[in-house]
Order: sequence, then structure tokens, then C-alpha cells
Amino acid sequence: LSGVENIDGKKAYRMTWILPNGEKLQEYFDVESGLKLREVKTVQAPSGEISQTTDYLGYQEVNGLKFPAKIRQSMGPQSMEFTVTEVKINSGVPDDLFKIE
Repeated sequence: LSGVENIDGKKAYRMTWILPNGEKLQEYFDVESGLKLREVKTVQAPSGEISQTTDYLGYQEVNGLKFPAKIRQSMGPQSMEFTVTEVKINSGVPDDLFKIE
């Protein structure tokens, strides 16, 4: 745990990791709900450090589990937004697939 910050009006715990490849990863979790709000990965590029930010928005519950309905990702001037239209959990997976023989 490396601090508490404000992410889009919510207090969030910040976790900081240094990955084996030298990249720095920061994850932000909502203090109240525990849900992941943001991830910032910093990588070394020939032109210097580049940060990639991913925001997880609009969590919805499906079969008792919460999933983000939107994922927004930005890296430098580029930005993309993904909208989840459907979440299926174990759909079409037969129960006998999980039998231990």
C-alpha cells in the first residue's frame, strides 16, 4: 500500500508494484467497495517513460460477481473506450467437464 488518492471523486487505495521486467504498476482500489478503479503501467521506451492508464467504470453485477461495464484506456495522446455489452459466466460449459476421474 503506497497511499490513498482521489480517483474520479472516490477515495482509492494505491498499490505500487515493480514488475520483474522493470515496469512499474500502480493499481487503485475504491476504499468503500474494494473494486478496482484504475491501473497505471509505466514502461521504458526509447523516447523515455510512457504511462498507460486503464480506468474501470460502471460496475454491474452478474450472478453475484461485479464486472466493469466500461474500460477506458489511454497512452499518450491516444485513447480507447471499450463497452461491455454482455457477460456470460460458464455459459455453454457442460458440468461433466469439471468431473474428476
